Amino acid sequence: MDNLDHLPTCESCLKGKMTKKPFVGQSAIVNGLLDLVHTDVCGPLSIPARGGFSYFITFTDDHSRYDYVYLMRYKSEAFGRFKEYRLEVENQTNGKIKALRSDQGGEYLSGEFRDYLKENGILSQWTPPGTPQLNGVAERRKRTLLDMVRSMMSFTELPPSFWGYALETAAKLLNIAPSKSVPQTPYEIWHGKPASYKYLRVWGSPTYVKRLVGDKLDSRSSLCRFIGYPKETAGYYFYDPAEQKILVSRNAVFLEKGFPSDSRHDEVLIEESNEEPHRDTRHHLSLRFTLIVFQSSVGQLESLEYLIGTDSLG
Repeated sequence: MDNLDHLPTCESCLKGKMTKKPFVGQSAIVNGLLDLVHTDVCGPLSIPARGGFSYFITFTDDHSRYDYVYLMRYKSEAFGRFKEYRLEVENQTNGKIKALRSDQGGEYLSGEFRDYLKENGILSQWTPPGTPQLNGVAERRKRTLLDMVRSMMSFTELPPSFWGYALETAAKLLNIAPSKSVPQTPYEIWHGKPASYKYLRVWGSPTYVKRLVGDKLDSRSSLCRFIGYPKETAGYYFYDPAEQKILVSRNAVFLEKGFPSDSRHDEVLIEESNEEPHRDTRHHLSLRFTLIVFQSSVGQLESLEYLIGTDSLG
């Protein structure tokens, strides 16, 4: 009985009992910005966002956990989005992307994409089929973003097609929130300075936005909904339901007191089409995080470390 380790392999046992090898521990975070970037595509979602977007792609820097999110109409846009991402982040950081980790989705395996990575000295790290755990950073980020989007949408009267604005806002919040994976916020590691929280507003809240009126008797403001933060200009995104238009303005009064109500707490609006709706502790933590970070207009985020201390934030 001392030589059991030397018995020949039983092929019948392998056919009937073989299981996946366990994933033990997590790989260490790399040393520098852009040394490793995690990416994943999500979609198609059950309801297209405004603009016809049914997919989104994430790029997460391993060292800082700083995340970029891009909306897409088709999966085939992934290559173009990566080039856009690379141009921006390498210019911002004066660094170079050294490795890109993804699953083996067709959008990452195209000859055009693979040739581009080789020509620019970027190492491809493809995870084996059926092992999403090996792309865990991107998978968790995608899941957390979807949980936050569902939570944010459930507290507003906005149409489900506004999930794209909720998604971009959620990504912004995750970048400025503490994470158990890194010693500082992703924003601070990425930019080298703390983020400001004073401009944050409750997503979906009713607002009165100053109108550019010509007649002295016209109303001076319109009742809108706050839906996000423009990247290119100072101000906020608003939706005017009466005119069915998206506005950008910095002249607004936010009616945040008493919002959100609990009237639509349990309604799930957005699901990836190949997944069943689910609710778990990550959803509720994301919900609490979303509400508190929006309401911390003076930057008092001491309680966030506890609220988001979950692996869903990677």
